[in-house]
Amino acid sequence: MDPRIQQVVQLIDTRIHYGSDEERAALSVQALADTFGLSRFQLQRLFKRDTGMTLRDYLQNLQLEKAAVRVRLTRESLLSIALGLGFGSQQAFTRAFTRRWGMPPQSLRRLPAEGLAGPAAQIGAAIPARIVQAPARSLWACRYVGPYPLVPQHWQDFATRLAAAGLQAEGPFFGMVYDDPLFTPPERIRYACAIAAPAAAGEPPPGWYRIGLPPSRFVVFSIHCSYAEGLVRLRSRVHGWLARSGESFGQAGGFECYPRLPVVSLDQAQHMDLHCSLAG
Repeated sequence: MDPRIQQVVQLIDTRIHYGSDEERAALSVQALADTFGLSRFQLQRLFKRDTGMTLRDYLQNLQLEKAAVRVRLTRESLLSIALGLGFGSQQAFTRAFTRRWGMPPQSLRRLPAEGLAGPAAQIGAAIPARIVQAPARSLWACRYVGPYPLVPQHWQDFATRLAAAGLQAEGPFFGMVYDDPLFTPPERIRYACAIAAPAAAGEPPPGWYRIGLPPSRFVVFSIHCSYAEGLVRLRSRVHGWLARSGESFGQAGGFECYPRLPVVSLDQAQHMDLHCSLAG
């Protein structure tokens, strides 16, 4: 991938998931072209060549996948979701949402909850949850794409990249979670392996990028199990907790936190705290 397009993709990820409403609303083909010193034509040609998608489609897909998660899992008003993702009105949001998902957001919200009752709810019921207040964080990250069962392989590659960059990180380690597999195809699921930015550090190594997490309240789910088991148990636990709590997502996204470099086996048990940012 062209390094400039890699930087465009990284900027889009950070703006959509950690930026302010104003920063998300300002994401446009022209604004991105100006930021990276390209013409609109150059940017769109390079982006389509390297990703297989138009930049406009890529932006809207990310916005509408994020919107679907917020519509489905929180009680946040549809107008707030629409404006927060850069749509000019609730009507424009509803039209785009319906084209993407085949139903208006009101209908998705009214669908019976999945995995929140019966045996599925019991799978994650024993996972403790607590709410914490966390300060701003600056992270250095490497980006990966692929289904969640590949996450241990991402960490194996990340360990190699840590060594190549001469970084002696001792933990904690952060797994940045961006997508819900209910709405994002497995081959497009984004994930980032990250460490805290070293003190007095300059720019990240080549191929890495900086993530700035704003201060936020988080609900934290603590678990000790294999990554494969955690994928099943945490999903039902998080969805059930959000449905009962009435909370909405905040601006600091979601991430896994590990006390040491994660294991590279899908089936080996380890400790992990899943953080989900909350509004307010």
